[in-house]
Amino acid sequence: MDNKKLLVGGLAVVGAIALFMYLKPKPKRNSEGFFGADGKMNKMGSGGCRVCRGKSNDYYAVYGQCRQGDSCREKVMSTN
Repeated sequence: MDNKKLLVGGLAVVGAIALFMYLKPKPKRNSEGFFGADGKMNKMGSGGCRVCRGKSNDYYAVYGQCRQGDSCREKVMSTN
């Protein structure tokens, strides 16, 4: 009898954990199918930066944004 109570209790705990993992909020994918840090994706044509000036060298901006602390050297030209 005690083994049945232990088995039922263990299955109830496993079921509760499985239900919690199933119902918890999941991260959302951006339009390219990747998980973003903030869930937003800045399009290059929206007036962002093309080339950034870093501390040691220049680099191409990712999604039109430079890394924190770096400045924009060349802006994206608007085609509108």
